[in-house]
Amino acid sequence: MKKILILLISLIAINSFSFAINTNKEIIDSFLVDYSLKLAAQLQENGNSEIVLKFSENLPEYFANRITDELIIQNIKVFTKSTKINVLNLKIALNEFNIIYQNSSSGNILRTIDFHPNCIIEEKSGELSKFENYQNNFSDYLNSEDISYIEDVTLPITKGKFPPEKSSWIDEILEPAIVVSASVLSVILFFSVRTK
Repeated sequence: MKKILILLISLIAINSFSFAINTNKEIIDSFLVDYSLKLAAQLQENGNSEIVLKFSENLPEYFANRITDELIIQNIKVFTKSTKINVLNLKIALNEFNIIYQNSSSGNILRTIDFHPNCIIEEKSGELSKFENYQNNFSDYLNSEDISYIEDVTLPITKGKFPPEKSSWIDEILEPAIVVSASVLSVILFFSVRTK
């Protein structure tokens, strides 16, 4: 009985440890919720409970839906068209969003996620202003086998990019030299065999 209990506890510990890595979607969601909460707080602070919300074309649909949902949860009435004259207009765009993986010297992979949206507010008076500068970054180290776990195949925005490999002196000098010398040698052999 004691052995079964120890085995069960160790299995639970192993499972909880292996799933401690945040997926890209979870990190993106946390960024979007945080941004939406700050946006809702500023709107409510200024006495705005109704807005017309528009999104730029470079903002993924998932982001737009998540921001809209979070604003509605915060009791902000969100419209896509202006139905009243005294409604605030917001346009949200994406300045930067990247998921980048880099190989580190320790053999692990450095994951970096950058999120920097931009919100233009058209006041009721017609005056344009910007929502406070918001930028969020996340970095951690992963094992190479974790990549398949942290990316969601059904959501393309969760796919990261590996930077292009830096070419070594073998790629830049030795390979072209071998190709050129092999070409020259084949031409010389062709003509030397042909003249005999």
